[in-house]
Amino acid sequence: MKKYFWLMAAVLISSMSLTACGGDDDDDSTTPSKPQGSSTYNITASATFDKELAKFGYLEVSYDYKGKTETFQLKQGDASDKLPTANNFATKMAQTFSQAGVDYSGDNFIVRNVELKNVDNNVDVVFKSKFVMYEDRPTPDTKLNIATPAVIGFAESTDGFIEFNTEILFSIGINPDKFENWLQSLAKREYTTTFTRGN
Repeated sequence: MKKYFWLMAAVLISSMSLTACGGDDDDDSTTPSKPQGSSTYNITASATFDKELAKFGYLEVSYDYKGKTETFQLKQGDASDKLPTANNFATKMAQTFSQAGVDYSGDNFIVRNVELKNVDNNVDVVFKSKFVMYEDRPTPDTKLNIATPAVIGFAESTDGFIEFNTEILFSIGINPDKFENWLQSLAKREYTTTFTRGN
């Protein structure tokens, strides 16, 4: 039976919160407490746009920072950044792809990195992303595997606090006769990723 389905590609590690150990106790809680030594944190965000999906439209991303809205687009043929490698982030993404059972790497995406420094601890930064279809777009003749556009990344402070956002959804084996409906459904959604310093 030919069906396509969603796979959650970061069931175990999406939005995982980690905090550096300050002693030798056995407390294994993953709920971070806000350290007192720093009043700011840094964000490294990566907008990821599947190169296969880029044949059918473009990705629009926006975020608010220090009272100003920043926007950018990702399109087929755009130069791509590399996914960050700091704090084991690349390893976590490889685990994400492996758990989803897909043969993906950072090279499958058009990536745009955004670095925000010295964000106030009390401020959350929300990235919004939306897929916009081209009016003239090809019609696939084979089943496709496509990753949903996402903004992933991590927030960190000098105190050792790190919060990872690594959630990517995959559609596996989309049939050509179902593809147009799938594409239009995708274009109706807006995805958000929130980076926070935590409590």
